[in-house]
Amino acid sequence: VIGGDECNINEHPFLVALYYSTFFCGMTLINQEWVLTAAHESEKFPKEKYFIFCPNNKDIMLIRLDKPVSNSEHIAPLSLPSSPPSVGSVCRKPALYTKVFDYLLWIQSIIAGNTATCP
Repeated sequence: VIGGDECNINEHPFLVALYYSTFFCGMTLINQEWVLTAAHESEKFPKEKYFIFCPNNKDIMLIRLDKPVSNSEHIAPLSLPSSPPSVGSVCRKPALYTKVFDYLLWIQSIIAGNTATCP
């Protein structure tokens, strides 16, 4: 269910739902090894598993998976564009998308095995 509407299983192959006997949190698969989620979930994960960007004021966190996932018709990472879309052109939640895009270089740096600091 997305925004109150039931969706097709293939419609959002990048969405990840983490369960610990019940729904725990939602995430976005950004490549075969990494998911993006809210930093306010950080206290629920082992510290060696995540990286938090500007923890005092930014609600964004990357989590490295224990093993890479394989793409399928139901599983595929989100395709991130090289430039931000115009407001309202492709996103239901433009503020959230803009926030993620603002940190794209940080995300790419962490995934590449480098470190990065707040801009």
